[in-house]
Amino acid sequence: AFFCAGHRILPTMVCDYLRLTWLAARSRTGGPLQVLAQAVWEAGPKRDGPMGRALLTAKEQGWKPTAGWWEWKVPGRQEPLSFVCGSWGALCHAIRDALRYAAVQRLAARRPRLYQGLGVAANKLLVQPALRGLEELDASLLRGAMAGAVWTAQRAHARGLRDDPLCPYCDMGTPEDEEHILYVCPAWEAARGVHLADLEEAARRAHALGPMAPASPHWD
Repeated sequence: AFFCAGHRILPTMVCDYLRLTWLAARSRTGGPLQVLAQAVWEAGPKRDGPMGRALLTAKEQGWKPTAGWWEWKVPGRQEPLSFVCGSWGALCHAIRDALRYAAVQRLAARRPRLYQGLGVAANKLLVQPALRGLEELDASLLRGAMAGAVWTAQRAHARGLRDDPLCPYCDMGTPEDEEHILYVCPAWEAARGVHLADLEEAARRAHALGPMAPASPHWD
């Protein structure tokens, strides 16, 4: 689901998703792996292997166990997230939502001027009538802010605020959109390089987790 059209993610998020779904699968499928997972959980804080990495990932995401390693208090959720209740698809969806929520919180902490308002909702009943009384440029800017759009040269050009949509930070001569800022622009290469070692380390660990989906889940 992470690779569907419109979803742009970092490899670290995929690895976190693999580890947490591996952990969820162990709680829903009886057998030696489930017994081993429980033994690792009871062993104490020094845990290694796939189970240890999965538990560390949960801790890094801010998750806190409520009854054991099969139920967690997850930031952004009112009810605890249980690995043994509901369908597998709904559980995976909840895990993806939790990862995205955590990523948004980290993003807002790094760049508060751009993203601190992502968790705030707009009152559409009040805003929509106000838009009709604004000049078209002001209304367009407000719609972009409500949608959480990243301010780019391409958007500024579309609103008549720039002569061209080209990136002002590099000499590539290409329009500045979100993809250019986050993945292409050489002016931002230093910022991306800070996280490169973490991404490479996470990619090396992904293959060691094995199948994600449970072979014969006990719960639907």
